[in-house]
Amino acid sequence: TLQINDGDIIGRKTGNFVHVFGSFNQISGKHAQFNYNQAQGWTLTDLGSSNGTKYQGQALIPNVPVPIIDKSFIVFANIEFFVQIAQSPTNNLSNLDADRTVRL
Repeated sequence: TLQINDGDIIGRKTGNFVHVFGSFNQISGKHAQFNYNQAQGWTLTDLGSSNGTKYQGQALIPNVPVPIIDKSFIVFANIEFFVQIAQSPTNNLSNLDADRTVRL
C-alpha cells in the first residue's frame, strides 16, 4: 500500500517511493505525479515516461493532468494499482477535501 499526498512523484529515481520503484527498470526515473486541488480533486499526470501510464485502460498524454476517482485502476508501465481515495471522518464538511488521501 502506498499512501499518496499532493505533489507526490512516482519514479525510479525521484519521489517518496524510490524504495518501492527503484529496482523496476520499466518505471522512468520521474514517471508520474499526483496532485490535488479543490476544483478537480485528485489528478494524475504522466511526466513523459518511457513506458507510459494508463488510467482505466487509457494511455495518458504526457504532461496532461487527468482526474482520478475512487475504485479505479492505474498502470505505471506494466505495474497495476487499485486506487482508493479515502477521507478522514469528520463532521466539518469544509475539511473533507483537505483530509483526503490516495492509496494505491
